Parts: sequence; C-alpha cells; structure tokens
Amino acid sequence: MAIPTASVLLIAIPVVGSTLGILMWRNPQALKVWLLIATGATFVTVGLTSEALSQATGGVLLRSLLPLTAFVTLLAQPVHRSLRAAWLMTLLLLGLGLGALALEAPLSQVFFLLLLALIGLMLYRYRHQAVFDAWVGIGTAGLGILCVIVAVTTPSSVSSIMLGVACGIGLPLVPFHKTYVAALTGLPGNLPAKKGGQ
Repeated sequence: MAIPTASVLLIAIPVVGSTLGILMWRNPQALKVWLLIATGATFVTVGLTSEALSQATGGVLLRSLLPLTAFVTLLAQPVHRSLRAAWLMTLLLLGLGLGALALEAPLSQVFFLLLLALIGLMLYRYRHQAVFDAWVGIGTAGLGILCVIVAVTTPSSVSSIMLGVACGIGLPLVPFHKTYVAALTGLPGNLPAKKGGQ
C-alpha cells in the first residue's frame, strides 16, 4: 500500500516545522513566527490537497479544523520562554492528528497510536503540574494504545470494538475521558489550569 504524496506532505509540514523550530529555541519571538508560518502552510496544504485525498479518511472540513485550531491557539499565546515546549508540541500533535485523519487504515491507526503515546508521555512529563490525577490520564492513554494494538492485530469483529474504545479515549466520552481531563488540566498551554487558583 503506497502512501499518497498529499498525505505525506500534510504530515511532513508540521513535523518538519516543529523539528526546525528547535533551532530557534533561544529566540521565542522567532520560534512563534516560524511555527505560525508552518501551521499556516499546513492549512493551505489541506486546501490544495483536498482533491487528492480520499473522502473516506475524513472530510476537508475536519482536516482543515486541525491546522486552523493550532494556528489560532499559537496566535493567542503570548511570547514567553515557558511556552516554547507547548508550541512545539502543538505542531507535533497537529502532524500526528493529520496523519490519523488523512491516511487509511492501518496507517491511520498507527498515527492514532502515536498520538495517544505522545499525549501519555506529555502527561508523564508534566504530571507534577496537574490538578487532576495525571496517572489516571496516563493509564487511560495506555489503555487506548493497547486497544489500537489489538485493533490492528485482530479480526474485524474484535477490531471494531477495540477501535470504538480507543476513539472513546481520544474523545472526551465518559467513562474514558480521563486522558482528556488530565491533558486539559495538567499540560502547559494557552489556558492551563492552576492549583489553588494561583
């Protein structure tokens, strides 16, 4: 199964953009501008490659919302040294999310697995800042990873159930919403939750 060039381009722009952004780590203003350019280029690429990508892998609107949301989120954040890691993670999450949406199975499932793994690693890294118990979120992300692995390696009847559970973890659906709550309250970003109203 060959990967379409349009999908590779959609994934590569944010991943390469965040990788090259590391070179600008010491200059937060230049880093933010670079990441905004990379996110804008990703948004334009979604529009330009809409004809080449299969409609079964998510519509143009859904694929457009990811870079648009990333762009607005980056634009709204003030220029500060403490936000640099969050900016780079925004682009990495954008690349993995677009990979999960733009590719067909089983590659989309691999990108979804990588997305859950990156969120789990970020929760582990910032677990001391979390208002909510980060370990519950990490465990739920681990359950999602396990469900994706089972879904990729089993027959279609079991695969459908496991993908349903994994998607329930990716979305804020009760009772699998712990990863979402932990990410929302504990990860750095535009509006991070603070302990004790600080």
